[in-house]
Amino acid sequence: MIHLTDKNEPLTKEELAPLLIEVKKGSLIARNKIIEHCLKFVVHIANRYKSLEIEVDELFSIGVIGLTKGVEKYDVEKYGMKPFSTFIGKSIENEILMYFRKDKNRIRPISLEDCVNDSLVSNGKDEIKLEEILPSKYIESMEAIIRGEEIEELHKAI
Repeated sequence: MIHLTDKNEPLTKEELAPLLIEVKKGSLIARNKIIEHCLKFVVHIANRYKSLEIEVDELFSIGVIGLTKGVEKYDVEKYGMKPFSTFIGKSIENEILMYFRKDKNRIRPISLEDCVNDSLVSNGKDEIKLEEILPSKYIESMEAIIRGEEIEELHKAI
């Protein structure tokens, strides 16, 4: 669980402007101060993307990377003060979405008991399981493979 304090309250435009100028000059102190005061914004965005597979804490960490990149890339002369929160928000979201794209390619084990969220398939139940929508010949093939692996493991154990 992420706990933030009053120290993390957003900065006003008057407080933010000189800090952004200092960041452009290379000040790590100014950069870190902006990051500290934008952490609640990161939590807000991370909560939009929470899922069963990825903890909010992990999304928060990824969002902080996006926040840091955004603060370092933001140019006051180019963008002015008005869109800072929009720029940072997009930076945080992009980092999280990039993580999801990379993570999507990882192979994960699935089970016939896994629920499928497909609005095109409906059998009147709240949850649709994979075994309910796969043709029986595939399920029988999978069960045979599983039995074969179990027999193999038994032979190794003996």
